[in-house]
Formats: sequence, C-alpha cells, structure tokens
Amino acid sequence: MVMKISRLLIIGYILIIFLFSSGCIDQSDNKLNLESIKHSSDAVTTMASVGWSIEENYVDAVSEAVTMARQGLGNETPIFAYVVLTARSSSEENNDTADEIRRQLGPEVKMAGMTTKLGVMTNDGIHVGQNGSIGILLVASKNITFGVGEVDLEDFDTPEEAGNTAINNAIEDAGNPDSPPNMTLYIGTTRRGDDMRILDGIAEVIGAESPVIGGSASDDKISGLWMQLTHRKSYDSGLILVAVYTNLKNGWGFETGYKLTDNKGIATISDGYLISEIDNQPALDVYDEWLNGELYQKLNAGEFNDESGNISFDLIKEFTLLNPVARVLRTEDGRIGHYTVSPIPSTEDVASKKLRVFAEIQEGWEIALYRGTWQTHMNRVETIPSNALERAGLDPGEGMFGIMQFCNGLRSQIPSEEFEKVPAITDDVLGGVPFIGAITGGEHGPLHEIGRNVNANLIECMVVMG
Repeated sequence: MVMKISRLLIIGYILIIFLFSSGCIDQSDNKLNLESIKHSSDAVTTMASVGWSIEENYVDAVSEAVTMARQGLGNETPIFAYVVLTARSSSEENNDTADEIRRQLGPEVKMAGMTTKLGVMTNDGIHVGQNGSIGILLVASKNITFGVGEVDLEDFDTPEEAGNTAINNAIEDAGNPDSPPNMTLYIGTTRRGDDMRILDGIAEVIGAESPVIGGSASDDKISGLWMQLTHRKSYDSGLILVAVYTNLKNGWGFETGYKLTDNKGIATISDGYLISEIDNQPALDVYDEWLNGELYQKLNAGEFNDESGNISFDLIKEFTLLNPVARVLRTEDGRIGHYTVSPIPSTEDVASKKLRVFAEIQEGWEIALYRGTWQTHMNRVETIPSNALERAGLDPGEGMFGIMQFCNGLRSQIPSEEFEKVPAITDDVLGGVPFIGAITGGEHGPLHEIGRNVNANLIECMVVMG
C-alpha cells in the first residue's frame, strides 16, 4: 500500500509539473514562478543590432545603416539608438544628417550620438567613406530604461552646474527612479580643465562611485566640425548623459597601455594645462630628466621640426605620447590611483621650458611618468573588453551589446595596419556581441582604485550590457 501511494504521489507530482510548464495552471500568484518568468524574460526581451554605411549621400547612408540595424532586430521595436558618425564637410550637412537620422528612426526611439575621428568601428571592421561614415546601434528591451539628459555647456556659469543639470535631466527622462543609474554613458565636448568639474557636478547627484563612462566628440581634422546629438537636438558644445537602469548584467573597462615609472614630482606652478614648474624646477627640464635626456637630444637634433623649423605637433607627439604624464591620486585611507594625461609641448613651450598637457593638472597635484609602446597598447585592446565582461559576470557571447570609445591620441601611436585589427580583436573577445565604437578626443570613466570618475587621455573604454 505504501508503495502504491508513493507511486501515486510521484505521478501526481509529475502531472503538476507538466500542467505548470504547459500553462494549464494559472501561475500569477506563484512568486517562485514569477521570478522564473522574470529571468526567462530577461533573456528574450533585450536585443541589439548594429548597422553601418559609407554611402556618400547622407540620406542613403542613414537609410542603409538604419535598415541594416532594424533587420538585425527582426520584429522587435527599438527604444534606443547609439549613433557614431564621421563629420561631413560642413556643420549644415552634419545637422542635416542628424535630422535625417531622427526622421528615419522616428520619435519613439531615444538617441544619443557623437561624431568620431577617422571612421566608425563595428564588429565588421573600421568603416571609412569618401564623404563620411555612419554606424547605428539599436536596442530593443523591456529590461533597460534609458534616460537621456542634454545641455549646452555654453549656457552655464560653471561646469559643475552643467554636469548637475544634465544628470538630473537624464534621471527625469528615465522616470525619476529612486536609485542611481546602474551606469551613465557620457558624450561630451573636450574642455581641457572643466571635464573633471563636470564629473564632480554629476557626482553631487548620483555619487562619486556610480560609473560614468564615455568620450568627447571629435572630427577628422579637429576643426570644429564635431557634433553631439540626441533625438531632440544637435550641439557643437554639448554634454549628453544617458542614465541606464537595468536588471541585466553590466560592466565596463577603462584602461591605458602604459607602465608607471618611479619618476614622480609635484606640479608646483601650473595654470591647469600648462605646467611651468615641477618640484620648483622648469617643468620641461624635469620631464627631460625623467626621460634620461632623450627629449632634449631629439629636440637638438631637429627630429621634431617642420619645414619652417618650428616644432611639429604631429612629430613631437609621436614621442611624448609614448611617454605621457600620469596624475597620481591618493586617498586619506591609503588607496592610490593614477590616470593618463597627454603632454605635447609647442615651440613656445620648449623656449620657456614649460610642459603643455591636454587634461587638467593643477598646482600641488602629484604627477609621474608613464612609458609604453604601441605593442602594449594593442595588448590592452584584448584586456579592456575582457575586463568589461568580467565585471559584468558574463562569458564571451553572453552580452547583449557593447559601446567603445578609443582615444585618437592612442590610435595615432599604433601603426595603421595594426589598428585595423582592433574591431576584429574586440569582436573575438566579446564573442560576437554587437558593438559600436568611436575614436574620441578625451575619455571619462571610473578610477575604481579610489572610487571616483576621471577625465583622462590615451584611454580605451568599453561598456557591455547583458
């Protein structure tokens, strides 16, 4: 009798499992099953796809990129677009292209985007057209809420106020959730000194440790044709923040390819971007001493001179960007972090023995010497997306999408035939997860060692959602 009852109980248990799995029993009041449905839903209600084009006519280019991206989503409806495009021949054509993107995406799709320097990166490679290129990442999701906040930096008295307003606008656009965003995507304008204070203004709202990651718009000749754009408006001095709220896994990578040396000092006189003295000595003398006299040797040999005998920006940076400055940050509890700042002195700077830098270095800040090679940078092309996956707790192929910013200064140090491998390496590390990438003019991201976000140079950064 006991055996028969046991068999009946087993049969009954199997029948109940069958009825639940086939939908014959209402599970609406079953918390466990609701949780199961939720996790199952996470896997099927977020999709992403990338489209791109190098068509010369901007209407045709937008159409090809949007069509390709939509086809990758199947029947899913996009809610967000991340757009990367090279600048066209004029601001008017840039604005016309942005308007065409808005028209073809439609008013229901939130958008954030920027111009890039020398090409758009996707899983398929680096796309460089005769009259520009464009890439569009489309996201369809019930698991992610995107809030887009935007301001024109010229409208604010202080950078802190601009950052504060932009992140509040982004949070409001996301529906005013009670908690900080899981991540904030940053699209900006290079301000050379104000960027850190913009980040401080953001931190006043969401906290210093909430990740803010991205880069500043650029254009091929850095001639003022850069642009930031949203589904509402286009800017040439804009700040766009995308507050991302999600129950999906997410992670980031934010690194440079340099090794910190033992050469350190204090910027004793600096106006923020022109260092006059390090340890009370002429800044360029100290920098040259850190380099064992190699800088002055090359200067005296005329290795950096242009046809007029002046120092060529492009020639000298080939050397100095392999030997950049590191800003060293120390917390009260003993933690240490550091990030990269580009030093590129001009003819006038050399004459006055000053060191010009392209991210903020104020008086009293501790700095050091970084050293690296293009090979060390290429090594980071693999480790940075790998770090993003690891922080997200994802294996290759498990993510939904990725967004990359790659510093133009860093790109310039890598031979072109090697840099062309960057998208393929990234695609391989991510395991085929669709991604889009821009070549940027200054990067922003978490310095997790000290618990704050920073503005730096010569950085690659990657965001992964999954």
